[in-house]
Amino acid sequence: MQRASRTEPSSTASQHTVDTTLIIVNPKAGAGKALRAAERLEVRLRESAHDASLVRTESPGHAALLARQARADGVRTVVVAGGDGTLHEVVTGLCLDAGGRPHLEGQTAVALLPAGTGGDYRRSFGFSESVDQALARILNPRPVHVDVGRATIQRPDGASTVLAFANVLSFGLGGLTDRLVAQSPKWVGGTAAFYVGAVRATLVYQPVPVELFVDGRSLGVFPFTNVAICLGRYFGGGMKVAPEADPTDGLFDIVTIRGSRASVLSLTADIYRGTHIRRRGVEVVRGSTVVARATRTGEVLVDVDGEQPGELPIEVTLLPRALPLLT
Repeated sequence: MQRASRTEPSSTASQHTVDTTLIIVNPKAGAGKALRAAERLEVRLRESAHDASLVRTESPGHAALLARQARADGVRTVVVAGGDGTLHEVVTGLCLDAGGRPHLEGQTAVALLPAGTGGDYRRSFGFSESVDQALARILNPRPVHVDVGRATIQRPDGASTVLAFANVLSFGLGGLTDRLVAQSPKWVGGTAAFYVGAVRATLVYQPVPVELFVDGRSLGVFPFTNVAICLGRYFGGGMKVAPEADPTDGLFDIVTIRGSRASVLSLTADIYRGTHIRRRGVEVVRGSTVVARATRTGEVLVDVDGEQPGELPIEVTLLPRALPLLT
């Protein structure tokens, strides 16, 4: 399936009126930076005679519950103050019901106040961490309806979980990198943390043969080093893993990487530049459904927007234009 290249994600704007705003903040994101930014944004919104409130997440999964309740209450805009992990929880709450089924009714939009470790999704749109710019996106909204991924993933206890994601789901090296990054100090910058984590993971990762299906067609059984199912272009703290991905086009860009440990390490600089897709051992296919399962015993960890919720097998489906994002 061919698609013309582009420099920025395409967009379709529609009228959007902001009546109420809920700021969901992960107080631990960015070593407290997200909370400080969220508090400044709340003050600025109130100074603009805007109906805004702030709530802190208290545990993993709490942001999804808050977002789901906000949608039920008719909140018009949810601000995500934190990193990609907080965003994926909010997207799960807005786009899936409590049973994991798509729930796309309602008009709740999302605005980003990026302040987390990775900050990869915002890079596809050119958003900075500026409170002033986030304020402008809320007060003068230009909503773009972006695609969302819905994934069924096996948890470590063997049960399955269903979640949504806005940016990238990957398995293999990405999942192990998440585990290592989670163990690093929070004061380490996002790019540095993910770079060191990726190198450490590459040195110890032992690929397991995986059968990969895209839109029902088997791509074969291979010991993939990493497979990234992308809506946005970046993951891993600034790696341009899918340089032609468009979050609004109704397709995943699925980037597969295979090769020896030395060849994968040699790709690192190219991945940050987005030139790795021309290298041997790297392939890009596009589609709207992905199924992956290991063909022999072995742990294949899954990464979802910088979080590590489980392992293979997975089933992933694209929900086209499911989320209004304020730009």
